[in-house]
Amino acid sequence: MSIPLHPAAYMSPKAVPYHQCDSCSKCDEKQRMCYVLTEMIGLRRECWAWDDDPAWERKAEAATSAYAKARGELWEQRYVS
Repeated sequence: MSIPLHPAAYMSPKAVPYHQCDSCSKCDEKQRMCYVLTEMIGLRRECWAWDDDPAWERKAEAATSAYAKARGELWEQRYVS
């Protein structure tokens, strides 16, 4: 049994997006800061935290709140939907 490859493995390197700060929704280019990492690693190499979903913060807050609720803990949401 073989492990299927990621679809990008079959694409040209020119067609595969390079995950850097300039195209990440978690990055504020004006303030030159990343909302989730202490260092902007996407300026020098591909970033493992890259995301193009503009609703990433809302989804992360909801998931964190659900996790805290399941553990009987309180999580104060910062993002108000």
